[in-house]
Amino acid sequence: MGEDVTLVNPAYETAIELRGLLAEKGLSRDPFAPFAGEKHQFYVSDLAEKFTDFASSILPQDVKETKKINIEEY
Repeated sequence: MGEDVTLVNPAYETAIELRGLLAEKGLSRDPFAPFAGEKHQFYVSDLAEKFTDFASSILPQDVKETKKINIEEY
């Protein structure tokens, strides 16, 4: 590809942008705060079962349900 090409990880860049947006809107939280007793909802545009398995493996709680949405509606 050459030295003049910069590869971009869109997932990483999206996460960085989302973190800034959530902070700007006052919707971010302390990443070290415990999750105990909190209810979370997860929405994905594809591969809901795969996300559920992955999220359960990296989050401090089991993800029991993920809702698949049609992104074209938003």
